[in-house]
Amino acid sequence: MDYNKLFKMHVAKLTDYDTIQILEFEIPNMITYGIKYSFDKDEKILTISGDFGVYVVRDFATPKKLYDIIINGRNIENPNIQYFAEKIVCSDHDIYYYDVDECITHLFEVIPEISDKRKLEDIKDALTDEIDERTPKDCNKNAIRKILSDYSPLDSYELYNHIDNMPIKIHQNIDIILTGFKFAWEQIHPKDIIA
Repeated sequence: MDYNKLFKMHVAKLTDYDTIQILEFEIPNMITYGIKYSFDKDEKILTISGDFGVYVVRDFATPKKLYDIIINGRNIENPNIQYFAEKIVCSDHDIYYYDVDECITHLFEVIPEISDKRKLEDIKDALTDEIDERTPKDCNKNAIRKILSDYSPLDSYELYNHIDNMPIKIHQNIDIILTGFKFAWEQIHPKDIIA
């Protein structure tokens, strides 16, 4: 996604109410792709709302703290997104999801006993139905274990262990809200930009 294009027309506005700071990042006079970051200094809670979801994040009392810990000095394509995702206490969107190709590759690497090349496509098709774009909480791991147990001599415990270790990804909305925050903060505080 081209974040420069997405946020090109956005304008940042920071309002300080002593214990609450609100950073709004939106296109003036429009409601498209707006994001509001509300920082509660007393409770050390960040609430993010807008077109990319609603999130409540702990341990970020000020915009400066979020910028320094997550963004500052890092390439925007690789902010400390995992640390941020772990601080989310609730949201109306999923935070993590499975990428079916990565999961299947992982399972085939850790379960080398699946070697019947004629059946690989059948296994991939069955796994795709159970994993594709699912979240860890929605994924039917029992169904995945059943599919794999038909083709693998591993016991149930070993299969569950491999399934539990399938790689997860962080939803793109998390990256979008962090990138939006970076652009908004740097609009207001250009001196914080590290070249």
